[in-house]
This record gives sequence, structure tokens and C-alpha cells, in this order.
Amino acid sequence: MSLVKKKVFLIALFVTLGLLACPGASVWAADFGISSPKNTYEVGETIPIKIYVASPAEASNAVSGVVSFPNNRLQATSLAKTGSVVNMWVQEPAHFNADGQVNFEGVILNPGYKGSAGTILTINFKALTTGTAKLSFANGSILANDGEGTNILKKLGQISLTIVPASGLKVSPVSPNKTVSNKPLIATTTLQIDTTPPEQLAIVEIESTNSKRARFSFSASDYLSGVDYYEFSVDDLITGRLPYGSNVYETTDQTSGSHRLKISVFDKAGNETSQTINFEIKRETFFGLGSIFSGNGSVIVLVVVGGLILLLILIILLVLLKSLRRLFVLERELTQAKTGASSPVVAESPAIKPYQEALPSTAKILFRGRSEATQAVVLLRNGQIVAETKPGADNIFEFTLDNLPAGFQHFALVALEAIGNPTLTQDYPVMLSAGASIVVSGVEIKLPSIPKKDFNYSEPNV
Repeated sequence: MSLVKKKVFLIALFVTLGLLACPGASVWAADFGISSPKNTYEVGETIPIKIYVASPAEASNAVSGVVSFPNNRLQATSLAKTGSVVNMWVQEPAHFNADGQVNFEGVILNPGYKGSAGTILTINFKALTTGTAKLSFANGSILANDGEGTNILKKLGQISLTIVPASGLKVSPVSPNKTVSNKPLIATTTLQIDTTPPEQLAIVEIESTNSKRARFSFSASDYLSGVDYYEFSVDDLITGRLPYGSNVYETTDQTSGSHRLKISVFDKAGNETSQTINFEIKRETFFGLGSIFSGNGSVIVLVVVGGLILLLILIILLVLLKSLRRLFVLERELTQAKTGASSPVVAESPAIKPYQEALPSTAKILFRGRSEATQAVVLLRNGQIVAETKPGADNIFEFTLDNLPAGFQHFALVALEAIGNPTLTQDYPVMLSAGASIVVSGVEIKLPSIPKKDFNYSEPNV
């Protein structure tokens, strides 16, 4: 066997013997449950149904589900969150009698809930007709408080109730000694001025699918005049507003590093409450380190993941290939030395560089489109508002930006009344070259629409 063949065999053997091992993970279980004080109710009677989570082995920190009920037998009248283990509602509980459904989605803040019967909410039904009424979960999820968002749902609960005819009206007898006054009633009205700011403003950062953005869930309440709208600022720059009923906000693209989000909530009397939360946009990397945790939170092992492993393998292969090439050259030189042959020398001709004219160091971009915005169209550059204009009589608008630095730039167009709504924001990531002049035309700016919702008798936040 020649020297080269021996080296090739050793390289193949070395690569074949490389093994990677990954530890396994434990899986815990949690259930959704449905309970009622009794199983038989009369027509017209109120039926309180408790929805709860059972997670005895692993702490849970997020729940969501859809409860189905027969709308020909039952009618949902109200939802109560008193005593709930949920601290933050990503989606306010709501009932839809036309569809026979009750929806909920909430977060249980750290350390999460661990137990056998944690109340999520109580649904109050009215019995409509006689027969069997079955309540069950159409779908749901229970996420573990393990930092990975593991779905630990195992079982979806259900319950069957029996509705019987009403036994009759109960009339309270009138005492013979009790007289009824014929004095007319006088209605009085007390005017109460709301000077109290909104209460219970809470903010929780949730996961965003865009690594350059941060996403938050929030809620607030006002028991006098009611919440009017929310205003959002990133690093002291106002970035948008959302009306009452909204509970999720996502920032525009941000640079890597630490940032500050301020949420101000205003009631209909003009009172304001604000709260600030810091967040961080991480720099994108090809590889990193991760940790695997056991059920009680202790570190099992620190593992090298993804790109680091591939990079190490690539470096090893390049070193081996370079050594293999040198072996081939060495064997050829030995062969030539034995035969007395010499290798021809090839002279490299110098590379001729073409004449390059100096280019300007800046670029230019123009946006042109159509919008029916009632206020104005706003242009954002790298998450910051740089210009705004009101469309003309023909609904045509135009922006021109000069002296832009070369490199990657992120532009966005949105109607002023839709600022902060990612679904109505049109993004234009552009790589600008020095001296380039780019035209973006045919832009159509959409306006927000007011969705129609089923009437909801939900109680105020508690």
C-alpha cells in the first residue's frame, strides 16, 4: 500500500469514529378539567361551570383553549375571572353563543402554577331546553415553565349535564300587615367626575417570530369612564397607538442592544397611567451554547450546538485535505527525482485591473403610491419616522430621500391611523449601493377596519 493510500485510509477511519451524543428530556403531563356543583338543572336555572388546570408534577406558565357547548341547550351569559391562576390575559376570555364556544388564552407568571385544580375562569350558563348538554374542549394547550415552552397537555376534560323542565314559579306571600305606599318615586341622578387614572396596567414580553422585533402582551382597566386607547414609545419616540380591546403590541425593527418600551393608557376622561419595561434585541449569531435542565431546574450538561459542531468538523476536514494535498505533491517530487524529470515552470501573468471610475458615496430612494388615508402616510427608516405626507386629491403620495449611506436599510410605509399595526405596515428592506438611485412604485396603503365581535358580558379585569 502506497503512502497516499495509507493516509486516505487513516482520514476515513478518523471521520467514521466521530460520534455525537445528545441527552434525552423528561416529559411531564397536565390536564384541563371542567366541573359543576351538580349534574341536573332546571330550564331557566343558572349553571356555573368551572374551567381548571391540573399540573401536579410540572409547573405550567401558559394556558389556552376552546370550550364547546350545545347552544340549543345552553346560553353563555357571563365569564368570571375571580380567583384565576392566570395573571396576564393574552386574549381576553370571550363567549360566542352563535358558535357554541368560549375562548381563552393567558399567562401564569413565574414560578407558574403547580397543583391539581387551579381555576382558570368560571362560565355562567342559562339552561334553555330539556335534554343532555355535553361540554368539552375543542382544543387547547398547556405550556411548561421550563424556558422552552414545552406543551405538556395530556388530557382534555368534559362533562355532561341533564336539563329538566322547570318545577314552577315560586311566589313569595305578601304579609297582610304590610301596606303599599302610593307616594310617587322621585329619580335622582348623581354626577361623578372621573379624576382617577386607569388601574392594573400590566406588561409581559412574549415571543416574537422576528428576531429584530420585540412583542408584548398588556392589559389595563378603568372602572369609571373606561379605557380609551394605548400609546407606545420606544426609546422616548412615539411609535404607535392601539384602541381599547387590543392586548398585543409588536415593535418595528430595532437595532441590536438594550431598548426601553413605554406604554401609556388613557381613559375617556383623559387620565393617564404609564409603565416602562426594558427589552433587548440580541445580535444574530450562527452558533451558540445551550443548556438542558432537569425537572427541578438543575443543569444536567452544557452542550455545544449547531454551527459550532459543523465549524469544527469543517476545520478538521480542511486541515486533513491540506495534508493530503502536500502528500500528493511530495510523492510526485519523489517520483520525478527517481526518473530525473523536471516539472515545467508556469509563470503567472499579472492581473490587469480595469479602470474604475470613482462613485459617489451616497444613494437615493423614491417611494410613490396610492393611499386613502384620512390623515397622512408615514415613512419609517430603520424603525424611526423620517417623513410624512398627506395624499393629494388623486390619492397619490410620494417620498424622496437623498444622501442615504450605502448599506442595508429598512424602510416601512403605513397610514398614520394604523401606526403600530404590523399587519397594515408595508416593509421594504433594501441594500443600497453607493451612487444608486432606486424607485419603488405601485405602493398601496391599506386602512384599518373595525372588526365585529359577539356581545360579551365579561367582568372587569381583576
